[in-house]
Amino acid sequence: MEPLVSRLLTYEGWANERALRSAEASGNERDIRLAAHLVAAQLAWLERLRGAEQSGTPVWPEWSAAETRAMLERANRELGEYARTLTPSRLLGSVSYRNSAGREFTSVVADVLTHLLTHGSYHRGQVAQAVRSAGGEPASTDFIVFAREAG
Repeated sequence: MEPLVSRLLTYEGWANERALRSAEASGNERDIRLAAHLVAAQLAWLERLRGAEQSGTPVWPEWSAAETRAMLERANRELGEYARTLTPSRLLGSVSYRNSAGREFTSVVADVLTHLLTHGSYHRGQVAQAVRSAGGEPASTDFIVFAREAG
């Protein structure tokens, strides 16, 4: 297992949990939908990385907050399991997959994981902006906050 990659994937789950809590507190369905997209996209990328048959779950699902939380718990568990399988050679290896539009691609595993992390940051920022616009206080999902809390 690669310690940095494992730490970043742990951060991803931590940050998504905090973003979902903010979305739940806002009570706004749009915020929940953004959080659901974060989770659905993670699960889609995990399927691709593992070479599993794609479930066909839409990347913009209409999940409730409770459904999103259950899927987030699953995604966090599966990300952790996947992280434990990573070696330097696996990170530099490639994976072939079909995207949500049905196009086929081959990408380096490290690039897919980098995309997964940056995609999450982008949408967590959207959740934070939406929560703030509605008068709420979004949770801080900065990596340094995670690092301070995690030690």
